[in-house]
Amino acid sequence: MSTGHPKTLRLIADIGGTHTRIAMVHPPCTDLLAQWTFPTADYHDLATPLRLALTEWAGPEPDEALCAVASPLVDDQVSLTNVGWSFSITETKAELGISKLKLVNDWVAQALAIPHLRPEQCHAIHHGIPTPQAPRLVMGPGTGLGSAALIPWANEWQALACEGGHISFAPTTPREFALMAHIRDQYGHCSAERMASGIGITTVYTSLCALDGTPVISDNPEAISAAALNGNPQAQETYAMFNEALGSAAGDLALALGARGGVYIGGGLIPALGPLFEPERFYARFTAKGRFESYLANIPIWQMLPTDAALIGLATN
Repeated sequence: MSTGHPKTLRLIADIGGTHTRIAMVHPPCTDLLAQWTFPTADYHDLATPLRLALTEWAGPEPDEALCAVASPLVDDQVSLTNVGWSFSITETKAELGISKLKLVNDWVAQALAIPHLRPEQCHAIHHGIPTPQAPRLVMGPGTGLGSAALIPWANEWQALACEGGHISFAPTTPREFALMAHIRDQYGHCSAERMASGIGITTVYTSLCALDGTPVISDNPEAISAAALNGNPQAQETYAMFNEALGSAAGDLALALGARGGVYIGGGLIPALGPLFEPERFYARFTAKGRFESYLANIPIWQMLPTDAALIGLATN
């Protein structure tokens, strides 16, 4: 999209389920000339927060805009899966008066950042034995559960969007089967996202309370987190299941992709959980794939530390 000329000015934006992060850059430089962060829930379309950032920008008009959105991109009309935004790409471009506007999936932007991250920006959950030119899986929980593939192609890396968060959750215990059935009765499908994400925390906790006949303390994930840390049994079980469901989904996707180059876990939720994220519990379910346990044990797993990794991906590509 960009010539990569240092004089090119690009408006970039990462539209997540919780935060909308906007910045100005000279691609492929990752130094941000200006940055804005807005609550995504305060808006209903893409043009409004972008226009607000442009009104606060004192420099020249950008030559192009590249935005990452938490949605599959099929045609001109875009609907964000877990937020409620709906807009037309063509109409947004006209509203902003910008000549070049391109959208990518938000986890494609995360994946594009991987080759540009410094070693200290990734924390090892499991070292493994990576195959350097093999595909890599990039995924993580935020409001939802996102994923993308990073594939080597012609001496470069290509990011492919996928909707791995919506694979079916695979229960392995009687308790998980009962929970899966309860969630399926509510929503018609029990996905990995319904088990391991911000919305999943609420879904699992309230479902466990319903199964146990116990009053719900709150449907707010932060309150559920506090309850888990204070010893509430349903809240503690919610996070045990969160870790296990996330590990199980990561293992399934790593097998499907052949991600021997590594699994990279990002998103805003893991850093916020603190001790409620249990790498050992996550890893035990990641490798619990029968005859392919040793295959998965060789795959390194990294936690991406920058909260603005998507902006890095948007700035460098």
